[in-house]
Amino acid sequence: MPARVLVTRPEPGCSATAARLAGLGFEPVVLPLTRVVPTGILLPDGPFDAVMATSANAIRMADGSGRDRLVDLPLFAVGAAAAAAARQAGFSHVIQGPGSADALAGEIAASIGRPARLLYLAGKTRLSVAEAMLETEGIAVTVAETYRTVRIKLAPGGLRAQLGGRRLDAVLLYSRLAAQAISEALLDPAAAELAKGAAFLCISAGVAGALSPVLRADVRVATEPNEEALFSLI
Repeated sequence: MPARVLVTRPEPGCSATAARLAGLGFEPVVLPLTRVVPTGILLPDGPFDAVMATSANAIRMADGSGRDRLVDLPLFAVGAAAAAAARQAGFSHVIQGPGSADALAGEIAASIGRPARLLYLAGKTRLSVAEAMLETEGIAVTVAETYRTVRIKLAPGGLRAQLGGRRLDAVLLYSRLAAQAISEALLDPAAAELAKGAAFLCISAGVAGALSPVLRADVRVATEPNEEALFSLI
């Protein structure tokens, strides 16, 4: 039987990841534990020399009229998903980065002149290392937090019902919130029994650290914070 993999990321990424897993011969179990919502902020007028985006959601959730004013600027995207979202939004000059915010900041610093003003499309929950790196390089960064991530509250027994009485082999975790949510869901002894022996595959060390200690018997952390590295752990 194919390995069963629980996918916890928010939609629309959850279904896309599930389809990819199915194509690779796994049996995905779809259970988003978080969702993304727009903050509703208006993007600043600028002027800006370039745009940086470290997630596809940051682009999708940006206010449309403000985003339309930016589409002629170079947009530095953290990876393939963000680059695709940028092109879909109408950006004509998209530079796809290597998959991590820090590495993307390095590429930006190496490729744009000084002085420079950069608009950073981001979520409310993020590490600030990349923007600090850019500021150190003499690039003025304006952060626009276009979305936030919130937990989806599971009904009692919700995880157990989704699993249909069959065991899991692995759990994909993309955020600290999802790690906290799965830790709480597995307080249900019946659900915990179905996840016994499952590997918890985390996109970063921070996500792994948010898991309950009782779930850390088999925790694996991606070498880079992207789905390609996460899939290599399965």
